[in-house]
Amino acid sequence: MQTLGFDPSEKITQMSAILDKFLADHPLYLSPQAKHQVSVLMARYFLNEDPFEEDLAFNFLNRLMEYRVEKPDDIEDIDQVEKGLIKLICSADAPEDSSAQTRRWIRILAPAALMILLAFPLMEMIPQQNIFFTSQESALEDPLNATINETKAAELKGLVKQVVELEKRRGNDVHHMTVWSKVKKPYNAMSYKRFTQAQFLQARRFLHDWIEQLQQASDTFKKTDTKA
Repeated sequence: MQTLGFDPSEKITQMSAILDKFLADHPLYLSPQAKHQVSVLMARYFLNEDPFEEDLAFNFLNRLMEYRVEKPDDIEDIDQVEKGLIKLICSADAPEDSSAQTRRWIRILAPAALMILLAFPLMEMIPQQNIFFTSQESALEDPLNATINETKAAELKGLVKQVVELEKRRGNDVHHMTVWSKVKKPYNAMSYKRFTQAQFLQARRFLHDWIEQLQQASDTFKKTDTKA
């Protein structure tokens, strides 16, 4: 515990309580040792978050759960704390007794399956060419729905990197994952590489505004420092 470099007891206890709530609603098993490790790393991650809200931690844990399915964006830019959390969450097992979870999914999926079965007769009465489109046809109808190319994905990556660098110059402990989370949150997207053209334009505007605010704050500080 002494190697953490800060008094962790209160923060770790808080994170442990949040983690217990999160695990109660997710099919994930962590050993007591792994739970403690996650709590300690989360305490580090949110140490300088002021004010701190529980929703931040829940959103963060949900984002980590997504990484069990897909590799995180720009893993090379993620710091050791985040990498440690990703590794722990991704290596976690499903609960041994999954019967309750199975029943829960049956309750969720059964109504949807019934609706699909009831919809089939109606679908046969409607000309399919009027309601179904391939992704290519949809993109031709509305170019803003097309997925962005590698050049635009690289542009977003560069803007995120610039935000992190500017924030750190101001002494803020901002991580790449934090910025990506804010960029992707409005679209519920797992990867910026899946953004549509419309989402790309909005995300780029968001990052440009963020950068502009940081640069203006930096200029104001320099002028004040010079007068002093």
